[in-house]
Amino acid sequence: MTSRIPNSIAQKRKERGLSQDALSKKLGITITQLSRLENGKSSMTQARMRQIADVLEVKPQELYLAPHQTGELNLEIMHSIIEQLDTLLQRLELSVPSKKRADLCIAIYKMETKRLEKDGLSSDDVNVAEYEDILETMVN
Repeated sequence: MTSRIPNSIAQKRKERGLSQDALSKKLGITITQLSRLENGKSSMTQARMRQIADVLEVKPQELYLAPHQTGELNLEIMHSIIEQLDTLLQRLELSVPSKKRADLCIAIYKMETKRLEKDGLSSDDVNVAEYEDILETMVN
């Protein structure tokens, strides 16, 4: 069984508009090596972690912290969820009491942050429409 070391390298790279090719060249490693680091299949030395953090302009510890792990709410993700949820509710012509709407936002936030982290995506990739069936079931 292969152990995986979760990190946010891919997310940070994408947030900065860098391709794997561009980042790997800046780091002086192959795309395969970078992919293995991003997927947590290879461990990093402290020197490599500092190098990646420097190139991505983040603190080294930020390479291992996800918003839901730090206890902090990612406001960009929540904002996107609220906007998309409102649009979806209007399109489906569903009226939802404010408490239930808040509960839906929190439930979707939890699912989306896990999906975004797992897939190495950023807040730009939030897609509430994926939860349309769940939403209709929860509202009715």
